[in-house]
Amino acid sequence: MEAPPSSMTALPEFRRRPVRAACCLTHRQARANRAPVFVSAGEQVTVTDQAIAAPAPADVAVAIAWVQHRLVFDASRLSDVIDDFNRYNTRQIHIEDKALDDFHVSGVYSSPDPASLLRFLRSQAHIDVVETDREVRIGRK
Repeated sequence: MEAPPSSMTALPEFRRRPVRAACCLTHRQARANRAPVFVSAGEQVTVTDQAIAAPAPADVAVAIAWVQHRLVFDASRLSDVIDDFNRYNTRQIHIEDKALDDFHVSGVYSSPDPASLLRFLRSQAHIDVVETDREVRIGRK
């Protein structure tokens, strides 16, 4: 049961982030009743088609980093990292070798500028990064 995007845009105190087949909501201000569960400041709930999880503690600084144009990753799958960057950039990044989907990335990156991510990927002995004006392709060497 994912909240419609229009209801989320009307609530700036919420951050809506897809988590594969789920939606993770983090509330950073006073108590709110915007869903069938109560969420207090510093808590988040995960919403799937089947259920809404009980509120759990959230790292609010990480959850709202997007407000400061930052993306924060902690051992995140490369495919998830690329999905996040592609949401903020017109020059899309593509993973050509699906074996790299599970490569893990940690760090804090600028959402509108993937240059530091691409430098990190180039520093990996087994990863090849090819850039053009229109796209970035990531593959194995």
